[in-house]
Amino acid sequence: YYQTKDGKYVLFCPIEKKFWDAFCIAAGRPDLCDWHSKLTVVDYGENDFALMDELQRLFHTKTLDEWTDIFAKHAIPGSPAVH
Repeated sequence: YYQTKDGKYVLFCPIEKKFWDAFCIAAGRPDLCDWHSKLTVVDYGENDFALMDELQRLFHTKTLDEWTDIFAKHAIPGSPAVH
């Protein structure tokens, strides 16, 4: 879960490389594409605190609605989080 610019949260899980790359490009951060592990088909980013911090900074740049639109437009596995 990541907090958005408007204080809401998204659930985000692009564990497959195709989803990760789509997210990085749609978010304007193609430099993050190589962060996905090349050793496995899926990458959960477990214990990668530097990546989590970078993603949190990125998610703070847009509102929940803006991120939801990006997810839908680019078929990225993510949605509003209900808590």
